[in-house]
Amino acid sequence: MALKNSNGSKNGSGLWSAMRTPMGLWLTIALVLAVCSFIGVIVTGVLLHSMNVRMAGAESELSTLKDAQTLLLPGWVSLKDANVQPIGLGFLVVDLACVTKDGGVYVKGNVINTTAIDHYNTHFRLEFEEGRSAEFTVSSLRSGHSGGFEAIIPPPGDSTIPERGRILYLGSEVTYN
Repeated sequence: MALKNSNGSKNGSGLWSAMRTPMGLWLTIALVLAVCSFIGVIVTGVLLHSMNVRMAGAESELSTLKDAQTLLLPGWVSLKDANVQPIGLGFLVVDLACVTKDGGVYVKGNVINTTAIDHYNTHFRLEFEEGRSAEFTVSSLRSGHSGGFEAIIPPPGDSTIPERGRILYLGSEVTYN
C-alpha cells in the first residue's frame, strides 16, 4: 500500500519523502551538527578566555586610575614621594619619609603654609587606608613658612608602609597679617 502525501500525490515530495531518506544521510547530518556544535563550544571557550584576559587588564587599569584619582582628592599623598604635595586648605607637605619602627610606621616631613594667615598649634591627622591614624601638631606655621612633624602610626600586626595616606587639617590658632 502506497502512502499519499497531503496533496494526494505519490511523487516523493513532502514529509513522506523525508521519512524514506536513507539512514546514512541522517547520520551524516547528525555528525555534521555534532562537529559544528563542538567547534562552537571551542570557539566560545577561546572567546571567553580572551575576554577574561582583557578584563584582568581592564581591572589593572581601573586600579591605576583609582589610585591617580585618590591622589587628586584633598589630603591624599603618596607616602613614598618626598616632593611637594598639596594637602588642601593652603597647606603642602614635603620631605615625607616613612620607616617601620616598633611594629608601627614612623612618618616625618614638613608642612608648608601657603596662606596669608599665621597658624599656631596646628593639628593634623595622618590616616592610612586601613583605618589606622595618628594626630600630630606643628607648633608654628607662619605665612609662607614650614614646620616639621613626626607621627607614629600604631601597629596593626602588619608594619608594611602603605603607598598613600591622607593628611587632614584639624584646626589651629590663627593670626592675620
